[in-house]
Amino acid sequence: MRGSEAYATDPPADDRLWAFEEEVCSALRARDESRLKILGYGEVTTVFALDERWACKRMPAFSSRHHAEACAQVIRRYVDALVAALHKAADVFTF
Repeated sequence: MRGSEAYATDPPADDRLWAFEEEVCSALRARDESRLKILGYGEVTTVFALDERWACKRMPAFSSRHHAEACAQVIRRYVDALVAALHKAADVFTF
């Protein structure tokens, strides 16, 4: 089983993601992030806790679907690498 498949669950529904986007936009308009749980910042992205299970990386809009899909592929490879490293660490360290 590949890394991202090992932890695959149904993603949040589109309506939940759109509602969350509105929460973020509202916070930006009000200049008040107190109701958002920010997990981290990147150069052009912010990662939020969507709920207790999911994180949401909010990124600038892509110029095309092709660019968005290419980015999604990079993220999938990154998650696979993280999960593979976790499995290797679990093989070395037993608790």
